Amino acid sequence: TLALVATKQMHPIKGAAYAVAQCLGSILASALIMGTSGLTTNTMGGANMMSGPDDTKVVHAFISEMLLTGVLVLTVFATIDPSREDTHLGPMAIGFSVGIAHLVNVPITGCGI
Repeated sequence: TLALVATKQMHPIKGAAYAVAQCLGSILASALIMGTSGLTTNTMGGANMMSGPDDTKVVHAFISEMLLTGVLVLTVFATIDPSREDTHLGPMAIGFSVGIAHLVNVPITGCGI
């Protein structure tokens, strides 16, 4: 959403509304999962490669998140490019991009792309 607003492909007001809706949706979905699974904030902590004292882990996590978010943004821009033929496979390409990012980054950071 931020990338679409920054490249003037979406009006800033609409982008802000999307961002608010995305945040509210993620909060409600998390609450729903926690409620139906009987989880609490004390039982939500997971182990990943970020656990531990090594200071370079933060840099590795930042770089992996940045690169995989870049892949997702490039995939979205490639699928909405008006000069390309519409093959109706854009959602599949975006889904694959998100899936691959999760396969790579869930063990590292929990994947926050």
